[in-house]
Amino acid sequence: MLRNEGTKRRNGARSVFALIILFVTLLASASGVSFAKNFSSSTGGGNAQVSTLIIDLRVSSSDNLTIDYGQGITTAEYNFTVTNTKDGKTTETSFKYDVIVTLPEALPQGISITVDGTSGTVSSDGKTVTFTEVGRFAAGNSQTHNHSLVFYVVDVGLLLQNYVFANTSVSVRAEQVC
Repeated sequence: MLRNEGTKRRNGARSVFALIILFVTLLASASGVSFAKNFSSSTGGGNAQVSTLIIDLRVSSSDNLTIDYGQGITTAEYNFTVTNTKDGKTTETSFKYDVIVTLPEALPQGISITVDGTSGTVSSDGKTVTFTEVGRFAAGNSQTHNHSLVFYVVDVGLLLQNYVFANTSVSVRAEQVC
């Protein structure tokens, strides 16, 4: 009888342990965890990359980014690049990105902004313009995208003065894609 009791306890403990392993496995698979994905960049080589975008801003076409209708200056252009490579290392993930332009004051009526010829969405206070899905980077491919941000006059009748666009911030919001 003692032998049967001991065997029953061991079998019961094994069953409980097996149920715990089964539960953990089901939980991991239901949550989409892939151990191969989680450990793929930890080979010990020290070359795992973080998804980052580098923005390089440089002014061109209009030195001061000035709109002066009286002088015939009706556009002001701002060129910038976005790259997925830093210090010779390229990101290992694919992602798309938006461009966000932040102005110190509300965008004046009669003036519009485009990135690569496409209009963005102006915030309710007029200080932020968002351009969605401006670019996309493939995983592991070193790429640089050149973009042109243009302020231009759309309605001369609404211009109250000349405008200088200073302290304009251009940022990027990235989202990883599969």
